Amino acid sequence: MASKGDQRVDQAITAGAVVGAILAAAQKDIIAAIDKTVMQVIARGGIGAASAKRKLEQTIAARLGAASAQLKPVLAAAARAASAGGNTT
Repeated sequence: MASKGDQRVDQAITAGAVVGAILAAAQKDIIAAIDKTVMQVIARGGIGAASAKRKLEQTIAARLGAASAQLKPVLAAAARAASAGGNTT
């Protein structure tokens, strides 16, 4: 049987992996949105760059908001685990 300290370490590692995956997915989506926007502006010869910038900013804000919403329960569970000495029930 693992000690409570070991359980907390395991939970922290698991939470860290989940946080990393969420942030990596958000980063990938944001980079794809930037790529798409830049290519569209280039294809149009710079016409509509201001509109494209606003749309890109909205896309980034939405993706970061979604990532934040995904992170909240993970971080809350990790905090509960740490304060409960590894007992999350």
